[in-house]
Amino acid sequence: MITRLLRSILLLFVLCTANAFSNIQSRPVIIDTDIGFDDLLAITYLLQQPTIDVKAITIAATGETPCNPGYVNLKRMLKKLGKANIPVHCGRATPLRGKHQFPSEWSPFQTNVDSRLMQTKINARTAITHLLSDAKQSYDIIALGPLTNIGEVMQKSPQLAHKIHRLYIMGGAVHVAGNLRIANKNLNHTAEWNIYIDPYAASLVFKSQLPITLIPLDVTNTVRLPPHFYSQLKYSRTKPAITLLQLFHSLPTVVSKAMETTDWYAWDSLAAVIAIHPQYALIKAEKLNVIINPDHDSGTLYLDQKQGKTVNVCYALDKPKFMASLNSALTRGNRVKSGQ
Repeated sequence: MITRLLRSILLLFVLCTANAFSNIQSRPVIIDTDIGFDDLLAITYLLQQPTIDVKAITIAATGETPCNPGYVNLKRMLKKLGKANIPVHCGRATPLRGKHQFPSEWSPFQTNVDSRLMQTKINARTAITHLLSDAKQSYDIIALGPLTNIGEVMQKSPQLAHKIHRLYIMGGAVHVAGNLRIANKNLNHTAEWNIYIDPYAASLVFKSQLPITLIPLDVTNTVRLPPHFYSQLKYSRTKPAITLLQLFHSLPTVVSKAMETTDWYAWDSLAAVIAIHPQYALIKAEKLNVIINPDHDSGTLYLDQKQGKTVNVCYALDKPKFMASLNSALTRGNRVKSGQ
């Protein structure tokens, strides 16, 4: 009798555990990226997480890398990581309003590739709209570049906001200076690149009903990846580490040398870790708005107690836990044999 009771309890425990694990596994995610090299680190990290299911990756082609080389190189990376089944969709190449552009030399993939290799049937906005419309549970979206694609979805289909559980945005500067002047000293000192590129799209997002967690420069400025972070991946010999290392070696020499000789901000990888482990961050609710006028403050986030959007803003981070989570993802899995 006791043995039978113990077996029943054990079976119930196993079923409950399996059910809970299944629920965790089913968390659907869309990654929206502009294919900077820090994006590739963030994407690699996210693809190793057992708690999420990446349903699609959309390219914000208004960002660092044009759709043409971005699409092909991302698909190659996904294939190497055993994730070739994840669909990739390109977004529009111009902001919803304005003509702001990233410096062309910032793209890690600057060589044009055969456009016939690109998937062009469904663009990013349409893909996101279809996924959300058909969804039986809400999605998380992790935005690592300009908000053009997300803004366009909210512009065309604002009712889909309720299908998004949370939008994580790497972008903006709230109580610290912006970072535009690292490329052009004539630009304003208050905006951050991802918001600056398409301020109107950002304003549509901030005026929507989307629940937002913002990972701004206020917190990314506090965390840097040390020199040789990427070159030391060769010692891990796992598929994620080796794939990233190969991509690192394909960078323009001027970029890779800079990354090997100085600390590098953990912009998008930090956003990715917080999306998985929000408890690692100190989060405060703020009411924010976006300056969209085409003046010297365009793209600036500012506190607006009357008309601002209530946003969860990250201001601090448990750095040891961040690095441990990042390194764990890159060293997880079977080791790759030499020569592969």
